[in-house]
Amino acid sequence: MDSWFPAKLRDANNTHGARFVKLNCSRFSGISLSQGSRASSVTFMRIRLFSFATLLLVLVVLAPATARAGEIQVDVGTTMLGSSWQGDFTGGGLVRLGYRFARVVSIDTVVWEQLGNVDSRFLTGLTIGVTGYIPLKRVRPSLRVFAIHQHEEGAVSVAQTPGGFLFGIGSGIRHRGGGGVTLGAEIPFLHRHGLEWVVLAEVEGIYFPDPLGPTFYLGGIVGVGFNYALPKLP
Repeated sequence: MDSWFPAKLRDANNTHGARFVKLNCSRFSGISLSQGSRASSVTFMRIRLFSFATLLLVLVVLAPATARAGEIQVDVGTTMLGSSWQGDFTGGGLVRLGYRFARVVSIDTVVWEQLGNVDSRFLTGLTIGVTGYIPLKRVRPSLRVFAIHQHEEGAVSVAQTPGGFLFGIGSGIRHRGGGGVTLGAEIPFLHRHGLEWVVLAEVEGIYFPDPLGPTFYLGGIVGVGFNYALPKLP
């Protein structure tokens, strides 16, 4: 809706009346909405980081006083994600390597390769993150916050430069940076030869701020792995 406002009022006896300028209110409302959505995004990010920090603090406080060994973590799994593009789904596999301190906090990295059905594109992702665990006996709930760098490339471009998509080499590769959150559970089922074997079930969300592909991905991960304790390390 358009509104009219006086541009200049000379005095009360102005016989010509006041001149008016037409203002397009929809532009102002668009700016207002844009600023509001940015503020909402910043607020949401602060809430998420505060929640994660609070969880880590609770884990440290509730952790048993007895010393626990550090652990090397090795996991493999399959992924199935949907994206913000209509009808787009991706699937593939991943490898995760990490080091966990006292079964509470882990620093880890994940590498995955996926195939998306829209545009027949390959997705190669590398994430680095921090995971907090609740060290229960049967099931260990977890929350991971991570940064991601992902290559997205069409199958035609991959065919022209075989193997290049793994290292980010090729004219058709879209380099994307973003972040994500993973909620999961680690379920131990076997202890043998110093190894603790576990099953993993996770729900993951990823956000990319650029326009080079889908804005977000959301889906699930299932996998299996092992933890190897190092008694002399924290």
